[in-house]
Amino acid sequence: MKSLKGLIFSVILVFITSVGFSQTGGHSQSGSYSQTGSFLQSESYSQSRIFSNDAFRQTLFYRGLSEKDLIFPISFEDPSPTNNFKGIFEPVKAMMKNPLTSEDFINSFSNLDFKDKEDFEKFIEITYSKNPKNIIKKINEETIFQVINEHYAQSVLFKNAFKELFGEKFNFVKSNLTDLFSENDGSNIQDIFEFNKARDESQEKYIKIYEILNDIEINYFINNDVIDYLILMEFIKLDFSKLIKIYNNLDDGLKKKFIIGSTKDDVHKINNDEIIAIIDFGGDDKYEINRNVKYIIDLSGDDIYTSKQDYRIGSGYFESSFIYDKSGDDKYYGLNFSTGAAVGCVAGIIDESGNDFYSAQTFGIGAGFFGIGFIQDYNGNDIYNSINYSQGFGMTKGVGLLIDDKGNDSYLTDSRSLDVTRYSDHYISMNQGFAFGLRPHFAGGIGILMDNSGNDIYNSDIFGQGGAYWYGFGALIDKKGNDKYNGYQYSQGSGVHFAIGVLFDYEGTDFYATSGVSQGCGHDVGFGLLYDESGDDSYSSISLSQGAGNANGIGILFDKKGNDGYLSKDSRNTRGFGDYRRDYGSLGIFTDAEGKDFYSNAGEDSSVLMKSRYGIWTDLFSDIQNQNINQKIFENKYEYPDSNRSYTQEELFIMAKTIDIPYVNFLTYGYNELFKDSIGTAKFVMKYLGSNDHRNNLVLVNLAQKISYSLCIEFTSQLNEYLNKQKQFNQYEVAFMCSLLGIIRRPESKEVLLALTKSNEKRIVSEAVNALGKIDYGDDNNFKCEVNSRLREILINNSENKNLLKNISFAYGNYFDETNFQEITKLIKNDFYGVRFNAMEVLKKYVNGNIEKVIEEINNNENEEYIISSFIFSLSELESDKFLKFISEFNNEKYFVQVMSVIESKLNTEKDEKIIAEIKLIYNTKYKLNSNLKVR
Repeated sequence: MKSLKGLIFSVILVFITSVGFSQTGGHSQSGSYSQTGSFLQSESYSQSRIFSNDAFRQTLFYRGLSEKDLIFPISFEDPSPTNNFKGIFEPVKAMMKNPLTSEDFINSFSNLDFKDKEDFEKFIEITYSKNPKNIIKKINEETIFQVINEHYAQSVLFKNAFKELFGEKFNFVKSNLTDLFSENDGSNIQDIFEFNKARDESQEKYIKIYEILNDIEINYFINNDVIDYLILMEFIKLDFSKLIKIYNNLDDGLKKKFIIGSTKDDVHKINNDEIIAIIDFGGDDKYEINRNVKYIIDLSGDDIYTSKQDYRIGSGYFESSFIYDKSGDDKYYGLNFSTGAAVGCVAGIIDESGNDFYSAQTFGIGAGFFGIGFIQDYNGNDIYNSINYSQGFGMTKGVGLLIDDKGNDSYLTDSRSLDVTRYSDHYISMNQGFAFGLRPHFAGGIGILMDNSGNDIYNSDIFGQGGAYWYGFGALIDKKGNDKYNGYQYSQGSGVHFAIGVLFDYEGTDFYATSGVSQGCGHDVGFGLLYDESGDDSYSSISLSQGAGNANGIGILFDKKGNDGYLSKDSRNTRGFGDYRRDYGSLGIFTDAEGKDFYSNAGEDSSVLMKSRYGIWTDLFSDIQNQNINQKIFENKYEYPDSNRSYTQEELFIMAKTIDIPYVNFLTYGYNELFKDSIGTAKFVMKYLGSNDHRNNLVLVNLAQKISYSLCIEFTSQLNEYLNKQKQFNQYEVAFMCSLLGIIRRPESKEVLLALTKSNEKRIVSEAVNALGKIDYGDDNNFKCEVNSRLREILINNSENKNLLKNISFAYGNYFDETNFQEITKLIKNDFYGVRFNAMEVLKKYVNGNIEKVIEEINNNENEEYIISSFIFSLSELESDKFLKFISEFNNEKYFVQVMSVIESKLNTEKDEKIIAEIKLIYNTKYKLNSNLKVR
């Protein structure tokens, strides 16, 4: 395939030089881009609306956090079978490492209005980290037809050469893309094995599509299509009355490539591949688009654009196509990959004014996949309606843009694709600023919906409204207006499975409604942010929302101004909730900075609540996955497994991994049968250790909790053979066995886990250390000493590996020894909360024998706020007399909120009424009087 790239590159070189376009701004005549400085490096956190806000900084401070903690310790140098990210955008890679920079991206993007051609080039620069800077020939009424014709002719040569070189792969991708974006609800497959066979075959086909597209240097195509876009932006500035005179004098060969309409109600039936452009001057026109046209320019009238084919209406498959409509109440009716959709190209619609209606089925209305698809609408009360994968949607190496400047707009979802994996009555949306990647193989793209003004309505179901999945970035930006957001799940600022999803609303009285995993929720190393700058807003959710972190995600809800209302049916895991997974925490951060606010639980205005070990809720100024949801499960129309039939282990495993609702009875049966033959199952599942299917891995995790002894014996035996070089496993398989042994916790694995900490693979060392922190080794003091000695060795040699340090700090909790105090103190000073908070919990076991040293550390780190907070939080299990002494003598008012939180915790565990009375007296006379905040 490298030779194919070289041939295409050569064709492009001929194409560019023959047309006469020159490239400036640092890139060569070949048309390749030059690398530019990332915009992410040009902004500092202090310029951020959110992270420079005193209220938000105070929230972090109260929880013992700083901006440096809001990171993901991700390495992009070592993808694993279940965690690959081919095709990831450089800006997304930067945001995944440091989610705070997502606001820098939003700020850079929001400054573009796309009314000048330079803005489009700036957008490509901040997105693709490339700078096209194309210079086109001077365009005027005299030259426009010739320039377009020359560029079009060379584009056709290039496309034909590409198709010939690409062969059948070109048509294979195009004919199978629809299946890639369709949801199979299993309704036509009655047999569970046929269902899984179809799923696996689909996965293989999808991967093939991605591999084919990923092997193309897509930047060459985009560079070519940007020239088409720039020509359009010059085209629409011309004097069209003068243009018609020039057209009439063209030779017949050139003239037939352009259609000139009238001011009457014209019907343009486009069936000819030779047509390059249509120019229509007025009237209520109808466009029946059965072949793509490079440009359609319509100056006025209530027009209708329709097609009975995919990849039409300002859309394309490796061919650019644009519509510019200056005025009128227009209607755009597209099918799949239509109405501003791009695959392998740049394509879109610019509508200057009018109350317009945009319609598409799957993948449209500003959707990009290995290309850029866009809608730019500048005025009018518009309606956008689609099924899914649309309205600002980006997939791998693709960008989807939907930009609406003015008007009261409606963004609607036509629910047709049942989300059978999770629900029987909810539907896949993936729209309104959403990005999606094919887990675990290919990263998502960038999807952005930006609405600059108007009272707007946003409606989606599952996945939407500023969200992303698998190394993608999705954003919904609404600058002005009283807006209504309605979504069910993974919505309204939700990053899911290694992704960044944000919703920014800058002004207006807004309504947000959702079920869960929404409204500023980060799930599974995802970052979700909902930022509302002003207005008297209302938030409604059921669970895991409003600033919630789950499975090592980071979720933030930040409301800056207004008298707001917050409703959550399950208050346990909303508004500042962070759970504990993989032996460190998720961060859930809720901040309401100003206003007199209403909460579903009375008395929560103007309070600070340490919601969970890793979450915090602050309402600072009064004046200035286990959801208990009543879900309707549809009647199971599938039969139960045949209990008289003998199923193979492979079939039982397939049942156990099929989590989709129609097969719930098979799932239970499969697990139960696997449990019965625990020894046979333990040997059988070895084949799945290196699987890239996360469902396979989930089965192994569940089995580890049910047939722990059999799996422990099997894994320990296999790992011993591996250490003796009698068996070969790759690092991912070994690391996964270590992880499962940690879940199992049995002592039989302790020696092999300790031996694996001496591996040359850091991934194996890290997982072995983590498992050692969980296993039950009884009262084996010699083993405890060996582990402590080994942990110190690893700590000395791995001071920069945050994941490993996180696991070391966790493991120390399983091996109490007074000699560990110095190492734990060192770890509690780490600038990553995953390390520091684990060490803080472990330190609680040591403080009674080292209280003087702890107080000394508090006094000696006055410039490191998060370190002082961590030491203070470790005192909750201090003996009563020492605790009384500390709170009596501590006088740094800056940290009174942290101390008050520890006091609250102490009061919940203290049994001695006399001690309780003394603590309350100090609390009321010293701390409460010095704070206007309630701490709970």
